[in-house]
Amino acid sequence: MGEKERIYGLDERIAEYRGLTNTSLQHAVDMGVLQVGDNLSVNVVSDWTNDPMCSSDQLKAASKLGLLLEPFDVPTVYRMIGVKKL
Repeated sequence: MGEKERIYGLDERIAEYRGLTNTSLQHAVDMGVLQVGDNLSVNVVSDWTNDPMCSSDQLKAASKLGLLLEPFDVPTVYRMIGVKKL
């Protein structure tokens, strides 16, 4: 892969992941895993918990729901569950 192909669209890709990165970092801070210092340095305070966030039944149901909704685009799924306006 050439240099031009690697950097093509880089600005858009960075902007696309900025929100996800910010949300992930905020979640880690809220969970007490990361701590932001006064000089904006980031310190790892503890390890991630190994406890699942939901039961295995809930994970199984979510997986089946994903398979059920897979053929539809997002606006169609919202209409199917009754969302009329965002």
